[in-house]
Amino acid sequence: EARCGANERRIVMAIAADISEAVAQLTPRSSGSRRCESRDGTRINVAAPARTWQPQIVRGACIFFNVLCGLTNGYDICVTSAVLDDLVADLSLCGGGSGGGGGEIPRVQDQVSFTSCPRKQAVMSTAAMGSLVAKLCLAWLADRFGRRVALAFVDVVILLAVALQVLSAEANQFLLGRFVLGMGLGLAFVVEPSYVSEIAPSDRRGRYVVLNEVAVCVGCLIGLEVGTSLVRSQGDGRGVWRKAMMLGALPALLQLCFVFALPESPRWLASQGLVAELERSCRVLGLPRDEVEVLQQLAEQVAAGDGTGRPERGMRRLWKENVAACGKHGHRFILALCFAFFVPASGVYALQAYMADILRYCGVDEPLRLLPLVGWMKLAGACVGVLGADSAMLGRRRLAAVGSSMCVLAYLVIVWRLSAPDTLPPALAAFACMLFLFSWNAGYGSLQFVVALEILPNNVRSLWAGQIYAATGVIEIMIYQLFETMLLLDGSATLLLFAFINVCAALFACCVMPDLQGKSLEAGVPGEVEEVELAASGSPAPSCEGGMHPSPLRPAPWTGVRGLAAVATRRRNERYGKLGDSEEDSLPRVRSDRPQPSEPAPRVFGAAAAGGFDETESGL
Repeated sequence: EARCGANERRIVMAIAADISEAVAQLTPRSSGSRRCESRDGTRINVAAPARTWQPQIVRGACIFFNVLCGLTNGYDICVTSAVLDDLVADLSLCGGGSGGGGGEIPRVQDQVSFTSCPRKQAVMSTAAMGSLVAKLCLAWLADRFGRRVALAFVDVVILLAVALQVLSAEANQFLLGRFVLGMGLGLAFVVEPSYVSEIAPSDRRGRYVVLNEVAVCVGCLIGLEVGTSLVRSQGDGRGVWRKAMMLGALPALLQLCFVFALPESPRWLASQGLVAELERSCRVLGLPRDEVEVLQQLAEQVAAGDGTGRPERGMRRLWKENVAACGKHGHRFILALCFAFFVPASGVYALQAYMADILRYCGVDEPLRLLPLVGWMKLAGACVGVLGADSAMLGRRRLAAVGSSMCVLAYLVIVWRLSAPDTLPPALAAFACMLFLFSWNAGYGSLQFVVALEILPNNVRSLWAGQIYAATGVIEIMIYQLFETMLLLDGSATLLLFAFINVCAALFACCVMPDLQGKSLEAGVPGEVEEVELAASGSPAPSCEGGMHPSPLRPAPWTGVRGLAAVATRRRNERYGKLGDSEEDSLPRVRSDRPQPSEPAPRVFGAAAAGGFDETESGL
């Protein structure tokens, strides 16, 4: 090349550029930016494409190691259900002593089917009590120290709880272990979905968060298979429950080994004002450029603090953000609370925990053979939720409404069997139980974290989620503790009450539940994007009609007959995730006199530019 003239050198450089562009299109796994230097000192930038596979692998690893919490939860619930009779007999939970004394619930054929006592029901309700305490008192750990530290704390608590349960020699020590285990699982169900929703792309957030419910179903399936196999292999031998529960420590141990190798949540880093760490996390996760810019501006505002350059952190800042968010986004807290209420109030936790007793109550002779079907039905329903959560054909609202309606139908079939046992065979009642589990997991079960977490603001997401799940945990405890007692009093009336609650859940999904499918977490919070843009430009805050920010959840007020019609049309559009005729109309607008430039297509942070590798953006 040194012997070539100027024209020949330009031709060589043009050919090199064409070759590099062709390589960039044909080899997506190549990475980096290589700077070549000719013999005469001419520098040629040979651009390499962005490593688009790396963010996908990182996100996949983050999701895998986070859904292990769901695997532990599902395994614990279902393995406890499978070995509950062996557990009650080994620890003498219903055989005399304080708190013993149980009542027998007759089966439809006037035969004794199973026994129930307060301490037997406390096996499930004590774990729910620990979950309530953790959600209410420990959720601040995720907002104060970060998601990874909170997950590591969860793993340590779960390992301690499993050791307490397996080594327990009497009932009180075992119930203490159940309480500690509930604390770990309760905190995990606040931190893990928050982390996954914050690292997921907006167009696949629902699918990624629903994977937690898939992990719960897989864990339930494994727990039922392990529990029933051990019980049937040991016959009348006691103590098999210790072996079954010991396996519940494996997912927590695996997660603890790798949790600090995962990137921290970029939303949490932005809320802490950690600009440098935020840039690295966004690059590793491959977030779109528009989301990165909003997060960077949020982080810079927090880092500026009160003008001294020192961001305010700690519990005082967290308390201020909680109070400010209550006044600004209180309606979002109410919507998330209402949605979360219908999750335990549907009665699903009682049905899957006491499924063997319910099948006996309906006349099924060998319920242990049908218990593995519980895990398969839950897994099938969760897979439907994964495929439909981000689908334009289904979406969050249709899944929740149809799932609740099918749960009502299943309850009515079971009530028919209990009320008129001679007109309906036990097989149909068993089918109705499986249909209920499938429908619930396809609807509210798969969406229980998606809908609630994407409504809540970034800076108090974990804190508010803990408060919401703690409030609904009271209902969960009551159902666990009183379900079999209510069946003893009047089984048909009990199931009709749950059917009515599911009717209300379907109406809530059809008429009230917001659908933020495809929107970023910042775009779903009214006023957050506008405040960042106005702070960056120095423009005054816009004055909206009625003093409210136009948002997908709060329409601007109108008056008059024509205004009422406009409100009805607007709300109907809001329920389907848009405010106008175009996709841009679904985002909050800012009234400003500044010219609005056309926005480029979203790019992956740190990706190669069209004409070569952009070193200033990548930080290389």
